Formats: sequence, C-alpha cells, structure tokens
Amino acid sequence: MKRLCRLVAIVLVCAACSSEPEVVPATTVEVTSTRAAAPPATSVDQSAERSLAPPPSVPADADFYEPPELPAAGEPGDVIWAEPISAPAGVAAWKVLYRSTSVNGTSIAVSGWVAIPDGDEAVPVVAFGHGTTGLADKCAPTRRGGQAPHNFQRALDNGWAVAYTDYQGLGAPGLHHYLVGAAEAHALIDVARSAARFDERVTDQVAFWGFSQGGHAALFAAELFGEIAPELDVVGSVAVAPAVDISGWVEEDPLGERHFLAMVALAYTDALGLDPASVLSSELLERYDQIADGCIFDATVAMSGVPSLYKTDPPDERLVSFFAANDPGTSFIATPILLATSEADGLLRADVAETFVARVCGTGTTLDRIVVEDAAHLETFGETADDVVAWLEDRFSGAPTQGTCES
Repeated sequence: MKRLCRLVAIVLVCAACSSEPEVVPATTVEVTSTRAAAPPATSVDQSAERSLAPPPSVPADADFYEPPELPAAGEPGDVIWAEPISAPAGVAAWKVLYRSTSVNGTSIAVSGWVAIPDGDEAVPVVAFGHGTTGLADKCAPTRRGGQAPHNFQRALDNGWAVAYTDYQGLGAPGLHHYLVGAAEAHALIDVARSAARFDERVTDQVAFWGFSQGGHAALFAAELFGEIAPELDVVGSVAVAPAVDISGWVEEDPLGERHFLAMVALAYTDALGLDPASVLSSELLERYDQIADGCIFDATVAMSGVPSLYKTDPPDERLVSFFAANDPGTSFIATPILLATSEADGLLRADVAETFVARVCGTGTTLDRIVVEDAAHLETFGETADDVVAWLEDRFSGAPTQGTCES
C-alpha cells in the first residue's frame, strides 16, 4: 500500500489562502518568441477594436461573484458578466463570470479570467487549470490575487488567448468539488468556450494546460471534451505534476496529507449528494465548517490530531467507486497528452508517474513526456514551462507527434 506520498500532485496555488504565504508558481511564461514581445504594462486598456459587442458589465448593485438567476436558454461558456483587469501591453483581459454545468447537469456560474492578444490573426485558446487552494469561495485565485495574464506572457506573445478558471465552487457559490474530474472538466472547457464571446477572432482550436490539481483537470478535460464540447478542436492537453491516483491516496491515508484528504472527503460526499453524517467520521463532521469555509492552511489546522475521516473502514462503497472513477488515464484520450514531471517531486513520485504512464499507454492514448531531475513539486511548473510552450506550438501548428509509448 505504499502508494501515496507518491502521488497527490495537488498542493499548489495557495494565493487564496487567508493566512499562509503565497506559493503560486511565480514563473512568467516568457522566452524568445516568434512575435515581437510587447513591453510590460499594467494598464487596463481595452480600446483595441474588437468585432463583438462588449461583454455585459456587472450591475452597480451586484456582487461580481453572486450570479443572477440563469436563463434556461443559455449555453455553457456564455458570459454572465465581466470586468476589465490588468494585462500586458497589446492584450485585453477580463475577469469573467461564465455559465457552466455542475456534476448533476444543472447550470451554474463559474469565475475566472480571459486574456486575448490584439491583432488581426485567428486566436486559438489555452485553457489553464490552477492547483489546490481550498474549498471556500475566498480561496479562488481571482479573489485573492493568484496567477494573472502577466504570468502567461509567452503564450500571449504567441498569439494565443489564455482562459483561466477558478473551478466550480471557488469564487462563485457552491462547495468546490475538489478533484472531481467531471466538475473540473466542465469548468476548464467552458472557460475556453467563453473566450470566443469576447472576440470573434477566437477559434475553436483549444489546448488544456494544468498544474497539480489543474493537471488532473487537464486530463479529464481531454478525456471528456468529445462528450461535453464536440465542437472544439482540441489539439492537446498538458498535465504538469498531476494528481493521478485518488483511490490509492485515500487507501494509503498519509498522516501529513490529511488536510487534502479531508477536502476530498467533503467534496466527493457533496458531489454524490450523500448525507455527510452517514459517511464521514464524527471527528471530521466536527470540523466540517472549518474546512468547507477555509483554504489550505485552515484545513491543515483543522485536521491536526484527527484519527479518521470516514465513518467506516473502508469508506462507503459509493465513495470507493467514486474515488476510482476520478483516477485519470483509465480510458482512451482522443488528443495527445503531455505529462511533465520531476524525479525529485515528493508528491508525484517517479514510480507513481511510471505506473500512470503505463496505464495511459495501455489505453492507446498518444503520450509525450517531459522529465526534469531536481525540481520540487512547486518548482515543476516553472522548470517545464518553456518545453510545454514549445510542445503547444507544435500542436497548434499541426505538427505530428508519435508519443513516447512503446508499441
């Protein structure tokens, strides 16, 4: 059962946590580009001519993150409202509240941001998923100063739009369904769709990119886009240090990662519509509000000394089945995948990454790899960013890849 420390690549963007230091990877994705790099800027200038009408503005008496009643006729990706945010020169960006779909099929609002470079050329989209922040609305990166358009300079210089999601239940109402693949996939796919509502140059050509929890999201978006958004031309998906073995993680139950496991327990119970009192331990129930209303630091404090998470051992069979259902890479993925890992990552250990690779290759999926030697988990995003962007350049240009799986 030594399956765990090995795997859970989820600790990442803590910018939303109220008391802990920010651990967002600070890497700005900028290296030599085929386009002239724009000078840095922090102005919010949206004056460039765009072919579509401006997105709806937030009413003066409204809270940005509190959506109105959603009309039945809307479509996933529709912009509920948006407001301009700071961006590099030559780029227009907005914080956006957009329409998406919950795990039970209902329409919901999700927050994020969209950045689109100026120009006359067609604009493909990179949809980005961030790492673990917590379960509460206050943990959303757009609420607490997480990654911003300036962190994606190279992608924007390449003429790509960047669409960034807070995920369901972070920012907008509802408990965040942490590491629930379908919830993450809808949020990531629909923020990509929303980019086309801002500028008609935006095409249906999309790539997914995620780090840690976001790597899990990118894998499920790649797996499910054909069902969720068959109109999209998904050219590839990048998973950097992703969570890849939820079921093994829960089974191992490492003491030092109980705060993450507690978030999984609450999120999965809520996603399945189960009564928490029927499946969670009394100790966890006593701390439910502290975890549900908090970020990573709050969950860490809450879980100190908690002996068990579930009412029974093993947990309720409905949860056990759901853990396995949220392990990525168990079925064929119809777009190339890039897995970026580090041999020194203490969360996604090298042996676990190899097991995941064997699983993905066994499905017939095209898998490419980037492996670095010395990066810790939180450093893996920055250490692999240049190679990731180069891989995405090839995918958007239509260059073929045969993958690294042995035939």
